Amino acid sequence: MLANSAKQGKAFKMNCSRFLLLTTFCSVFFLSSGIAEPLKKPFLPNRVDIKLEKAKLAAGMPVTLTFDFTLPAKHHLNLAAPSRMIITDTHSEAPVTNPIKALEHAVILPALQKTGELEFSTMLYYCEDGDATLCLIRGLAITLPYETDAQTGVVTMAIPIVVP
Repeated sequence: MLANSAKQGKAFKMNCSRFLLLTTFCSVFFLSSGIAEPLKKPFLPNRVDIKLEKAKLAAGMPVTLTFDFTLPAKHHLNLAAPSRMIITDTHSEAPVTNPIKALEHAVILPALQKTGELEFSTMLYYCEDGDATLCLIRGLAITLPYETDAQTGVVTMAIPIVVP
């Protein structure tokens, strides 16, 4: 099957359902001429794309974004699981990974100089009342387009996110 996909140049993703407890993100590869190359975006199970309105952020100084996640009723964040947020910026080379340990999660960004787009690839593990009950995994691809302004840009911003 993989050889056939490689010949056709089709994208495929690994079946990660058996390995979700062992790995946080499964790799997604594009097969072309038998060579596997990683795609730019991480695989997120049960992915939901959220595009936020363009923000005006402060230029030349650190900016704090506070994500306030609201889970479905009678659910809580599973602190024993590896909930994470991977942050990528159109102007940076390497993504930054932050563990999520609370529903209110602050991210401090370094000084931004240009207009661009931030992506927060987020994986939340949450459960019904008690960690031994039904637990769910939700992948959120949160996109925040931004522009910087030294005069009117904000240095702190609250971002409410309702988890479907």
